[in-house]
Amino acid sequence: VLRSHAGLGERPWARLCRCSDGEVRHLRDVLVRRRGRRAEQVGRLRSEVRLSGEEANVADAERRLVESKLELNDLMGRDPRAALELAPLPLPSPPSTPTDEPWLAAPDLVQAEADREAATAGIAEARAARALHLDLTLDAGIFGPGLPFPGAAPSVSARLRDDLGVSLTLSFSWTFWDFGAYGARLAQARLKAQQAEGSLMVIRRQARLEWERAEADLAGLYRTIGIRAAAMPAARDSYLLAESLYRGGVGTSLEVLDAYAALVDAEIAHAAAVQQYRVASAQATRWGSP
Repeated sequence: VLRSHAGLGERPWARLCRCSDGEVRHLRDVLVRRRGRRAEQVGRLRSEVRLSGEEANVADAERRLVESKLELNDLMGRDPRAALELAPLPLPSPPSTPTDEPWLAAPDLVQAEADREAATAGIAEARAARALHLDLTLDAGIFGPGLPFPGAAPSVSARLRDDLGVSLTLSFSWTFWDFGAYGARLAQARLKAQQAEGSLMVIRRQARLEWERAEADLAGLYRTIGIRAAAMPAARDSYLLAESLYRGGVGTSLEVLDAYAALVDAEIAHAAAVQQYRVASAQATRWGSP
């Protein structure tokens, strides 16, 4: 172009530059519009994909809700298809700090202590088999036929006075030669006692660990509930702002969906923290003083 217009002077060259600049600006405007349309198409496609995913999540949540209702009705002994209305529970209260050791009253620990006492009594029972045994037997009865017969006393008092008899038997027994049976029974009782003592130690440590873990979870989850509850208003404001910008033509539908998903996630996280807190409270009661 420069060589073909080299001899035309200054004005044709300046006109050619102005034309070239105008065409370039026009091409740039076309490219910008095309890019805008492509970006709009990409955003629309992304919004449709995101919307499909959220609809699938809603369908899955409804399925789990129906499954939970069926299981709850079955747990209460009702018809699985019966109507069920769930009443909201009050918000969790701050955890209290116990001053004693409630884990010592756990049912598992009480059962283990009873098993140890029974095993210890088994040792005494095995030793009693080798001790000297003293048996005292007392028998009483009426001698002679019990029914009236010719020549019998005419009255019951006379029968008791004349025919009543009593016998007293005192016997001693001692196992002297049992071919090792006594030692085997005693060893077995001692092993059971040792096993019960070991089980008691394990269950005592488990009860304390589970109770301490539940108390720690209560403290941490209560703080988590406060944080999750404070995040929900911010997520709701973000969703309202994104929706306002979209209605004003500034924002995109994808931004609205993202903000709404963030709001739902915040509410789900808060509900999950409350559920975990209630589970930890039940565990503290289970391993504490039920």
